[in-house]
Amino acid sequence: MHIFIKKKKKKRHRKFHLYMIGKEPILRLINELDKFELLNKEKEKTNEENKDFVMPIQIVYNLTGVGIAVIGKVLQGSVETQENVELYGAWKKPSTTTAKDQAKLKSKSSGLQSAQQKPLNGSVGSLKLFGKSIKCGLPRDYLGVALHSNNITTKNVRRGMTVILKRKTQKKGSDGDSDDNPVEHWKHTWSWTCQLTLLDEQLGGRRTPIQSGFMPTFYFLTTEVTGTVDLLDVSGSKDPNLMLSPGDTSTRVQVTLLESCVVWKGLTFVVRERGQTIGYGTILDAVEI
Repeated sequence: MHIFIKKKKKKRHRKFHLYMIGKEPILRLINELDKFELLNKEKEKTNEENKDFVMPIQIVYNLTGVGIAVIGKVLQGSVETQENVELYGAWKKPSTTTAKDQAKLKSKSSGLQSAQQKPLNGSVGSLKLFGKSIKCGLPRDYLGVALHSNNITTKNVRRGMTVILKRKTQKKGSDGDSDDNPVEHWKHTWSWTCQLTLLDEQLGGRRTPIQSGFMPTFYFLTTEVTGTVDLLDVSGSKDPNLMLSPGDTSTRVQVTLLESCVVWKGLTFVVRERGQTIGYGTILDAVEI
């Protein structure tokens, strides 16, 4: 490695080698950088201690001798081993479940949470980050969490659900306009209002406009869920005569999902129909279950 210093008077370059600096200054610099990194991690941990832990599940494993392990990216908060967590999502909306389906779900105790409509409870057995065991998981960590519970199996845990650790100091019900982190005001919901934009036909979108009752598939984070789109008028009520054409945007759209999920204000999603992307949108508000 060479460091070049250009002099103004003489048109030439002088070369300095690292051995001229010495070994001790370089080691001191490395130590200071390590201290700075540790200080930032400790500060980040203290800042996240009072926030809810939120981690969407991306992969589910059934490990021999360990049990159920889930992998995902931590969006907010911190978690340590032996702490109790809850799993939200995949609740079927009661109105969309027929009596025949409800009888099947009640007869199968291993089914998804439609019959009980309660979050799954479990404790954190161990945490892993890139194959190494750690004691605490922080935001932006691609974390592996081993869950210990008799109620958690591969039949009732799947991709798209969210691991939540509620904190006592968490303020729920806030809109989050003044907060820099909108994830802090997460909601478990079946319905939300959003701003929806349909792609033009030249961009791969639909040829015809949509009306209330349109049922596409919504993709966000690790969730893939089907829902009904309803167009609202100025008063906020559903209007079956309204239409949204390709290339247009509407801020008065209500989405009702077939299964529950964890969302928050400002979360973006993609709308697909028959495997083709037809639009995108942003959540403005959600109705908490």
